[in-house]
Amino acid sequence: MKKKRQSINSDQISNLYIQNNITEQNHLAEIFVIRIYLILIPILLSALPLAYFLFYWLAKGSFQPFYLVLIGYLIVVIIYHQIIYRKLKKGLKSIVVKFINVGIEISTVSIVFLVLIQTFNVDTIFTGPIIMVYLIMIMMTGFRYSLRLSLFAGIMGGFQHLVIYLLFYQKLSPDLINRLIDLGFSGMWQKTFYLLIGGVISGLLAVNTKKLITKIANKSLEAQKVKIAFGQYVSKEIRDSILNGKIELGGEEKNGVILFSDIRNFTSMLEQYQPKEVINQLNEYFTAMVEVIASNHGVVNKFIGDAIMSVFGLFNEHENAEYIAVKTAIQMQKRLEELNKEWTKNNLLVLKMGIGISSGTFLTGNVGSEDRKEFTCIGDVVNTASRLECLTKKLKKSIIISEEVNIRLKETHDIKTVYLDSIALKGKSHKEKIYHVQQKEN
Repeated sequence: MKKKRQSINSDQISNLYIQNNITEQNHLAEIFVIRIYLILIPILLSALPLAYFLFYWLAKGSFQPFYLVLIGYLIVVIIYHQIIYRKLKKGLKSIVVKFINVGIEISTVSIVFLVLIQTFNVDTIFTGPIIMVYLIMIMMTGFRYSLRLSLFAGIMGGFQHLVIYLLFYQKLSPDLINRLIDLGFSGMWQKTFYLLIGGVISGLLAVNTKKLITKIANKSLEAQKVKIAFGQYVSKEIRDSILNGKIELGGEEKNGVILFSDIRNFTSMLEQYQPKEVINQLNEYFTAMVEVIASNHGVVNKFIGDAIMSVFGLFNEHENAEYIAVKTAIQMQKRLEELNKEWTKNNLLVLKMGIGISSGTFLTGNVGSEDRKEFTCIGDVVNTASRLECLTKKLKKSIIISEEVNIRLKETHDIKTVYLDSIALKGKSHKEKIYHVQQKEN
């Protein structure tokens, strides 16, 4: 029987991504702890007992084989951690190895504890700061983000500390024993209890830290999803400006260039072909045109049916945004020619496009109702660009520009333009000189 394939939604993918990241962080934390161990242990636990051993041997002229056992043990531990460190770097992930590592780390403290008892006065060692070394090793397990490992470290440390205390109880001085008895639970048993509590606290901190990391990761992913979804409806420049609060609600005057492009006879094409086929081809067309516009630092303001309204010099100021807009228009026409060759091979529609370009001052901002707003550009420049685009069909020209754009082109760039006529555009009282751009990019 075939197993049914389970569908995975975006939330499951996000959770899986977060869990994988946390697992990877746990792995890196284990490597981090081992690295600290490899740096500190040779210094604090190997060099110090060795110095005590040499002092004891040279000063008293006696030798105890136990010291050789200790040094041998420390060497083995260091070699073991070197091997584990390399395996972890290669991707070894095992909870058993983590428990072994924690056991070795705590046991090493206990063994050094025993050596110090054999070397120095028992009372001095039991009342010294050795308990802090246990606590440090227990708290270090918190870097592994595991409650079980931290509890295991606390139990191991408390148990081993208590066993050592019971083994050497009779060697303590009567005065210290009386003081410990007088203190009751606040005596040596209290230190054992501290170690157990240290493991619990370390584990709880690890768990809460892990939850906090998960929560932050979830919020970060949600924000990223919103940002990506928002970017599908507006250009990323507009999206980032809105999210960062750089766009004023009341509108702002800007100098720039407006480019309008539109597919000719698109409405009649819809009557001859299936809507699904047309939409697929239209999406391919939009994708290609947006890529050309974005590559020239233009901003797609909106799609109006099959028309594209884009702006140049809005967020990225250029010395001559007019030249960039015209260059973009030429590249858009060339890209459409390439697409038509591919579409012809597949028996698809052959599209023709007209482009109108105008420059000047216009108003930008968010317009709409309280519930829904849209970023847009408003002004005479926008209307002029739209009217020029409409003239491309009538005059059978692919790119028509305004006089202001033509002047700026002549000032700095040698793009060939041809004067067409002075025409009173719809909605305007005066005539506008218009020019045709030769489709040869210099």
